[in-house]
Amino acid sequence: MSNVLIVSHVADLDGVASAVLAYSHLTRTRAITPRVVFADYDDAFDKVIEAAKGMDEVWICDLSWKMANISLIDHLVHIRPDRLLFFDHHRSSRDCFDAWKDRATFFFDDSGESCAADLVWQYMLSFGHAPDDMLPIVSAAHSRDLWIRNDPNGCAISSVIDDLGALSVFEALIHDPGLIHVSNFPREWQDICVRAEQKLEKSYQAARNTLTKILIRSGSGDEIPL
Repeated sequence: MSNVLIVSHVADLDGVASAVLAYSHLTRTRAITPRVVFADYDDAFDKVIEAAKGMDEVWICDLSWKMANISLIDHLVHIRPDRLLFFDHHRSSRDCFDAWKDRATFFFDDSGESCAADLVWQYMLSFGHAPDDMLPIVSAAHSRDLWIRNDPNGCAISSVIDDLGALSVFEALIHDPGLIHVSNFPREWQDICVRAEQKLEKSYQAARNTLTKILIRSGSGDEIPL
């Protein structure tokens, strides 16, 4: 079986990390080179249906599903339930997954403790496949997506994704997983992070200026740094 598809969220690190992990698992343990497609919430329905044509197995990662998408499963009846895999942590997906319960395989946790990359990683561990070079990618996605912010790599590479796009960063990480580390960023990525930090600082400064004006108008006259 070689017709395998991965569809993952285009907009953030969790979607990219999930795709990288799924791709790594399939290529390293099953010698399969899957097709990879990125989608956003508003076009996921159409992209999954179109990309899944002729596929024998589909992995859908980090995409939020709502009851408006309930008919999605009817377009995927050619795929066996054990080969239609959803990795998701969005509470909005629960009702769909309950409705689809016998028609796909779900790795779902909406407790707020796991991102999609965590769930793909746990799946990999269940097969005894836990490559050391993939763990930092999981850590970065977990930190960034759950707003823990204890891994600086997560925020940094998110800035790169915002600038270059999910596919570009996915391809780079597949070629060299070590690029997840800020210390290994190529010059272009470093420059992107600098620009992102400068933009953020300008936003902070604008907020400080606004607050100062509000305090002056209110009669306080004191500037409170943010």
